[in-house]
Amino acid sequence: MGWNVINKRIKECEQQYKSPLDIIKCLNRLIDAYGRDGMILYRIGVWYENLGMYDKAMEYYREAIMEFPLPRYKRMAEESYRRVKRIVEGKPSVSKEISTLIIDDDTLFVVNCTKTKTWNLAKSLGCNVLKQLPAMLAYQGKSFHEFLALIREVEKSIGKRVHWVILSAKYGFLTSCDIIVDYDVTFGQKGSISDDELAEQVNYKEIGGRKLSTFKRIYVYTKNPQYYRKACNAFKNATECIQLSTLHPSLIISTKHST
Repeated sequence: MGWNVINKRIKECEQQYKSPLDIIKCLNRLIDAYGRDGMILYRIGVWYENLGMYDKAMEYYREAIMEFPLPRYKRMAEESYRRVKRIVEGKPSVSKEISTLIIDDDTLFVVNCTKTKTWNLAKSLGCNVLKQLPAMLAYQGKSFHEFLALIREVEKSIGKRVHWVILSAKYGFLTSCDIIVDYDVTFGQKGSISDDELAEQVNYKEIGGRKLSTFKRIYVYTKNPQYYRKACNAFKNATECIQLSTLHPSLIISTKHST
């Protein structure tokens, strides 16, 4: 049975059902029909991971590694297995283990918001500023400015723009031009965005004319494990979600366009 047929059936399962458990049941029926295909096993692992059933996810990722015939798919399953293993151990993926950042049309960067904002600085200086500001101008934390500087260097080195969004505990995923007001909220507090709302945003929010859900490779620039997990859990269709605590243009040695 050709991969195109199997991949089409996988897509049908994931589009037909809304419940992850129903999707998993549908994918298991594909195993009954087509055998223990690597991609079917891998996608079952993805949905178990989305449910937080990490032991089951690791089980299916491990089997997918064995069943995938092509090295690039084996590497994809291996990275997913390692990512879940780190979550179970409380050790998210970090940049020190990454030797290559692949940037293509399906790559999206996510950066966490910061407590320090323009309104804080203005108040300390006795200045008046607009109550509403674009998100890119609102955040003034050191990590956010480091991220912006590094993204500019990356764009210069590869000769094209890269897509990125901000993950805010109040607003969720923000583009650079989204308008926000001052706030002081962290995840878990009253007024913070829920995991379900973050997942909904991924399905309808757009950047560069594309829905966030269409991006498959997610790099989360943060030192906070909670922001990393929140981002990864929201991007349910992503094939990779990797935490970066540092980002150097020298890592960008592979660029390509999606086909």
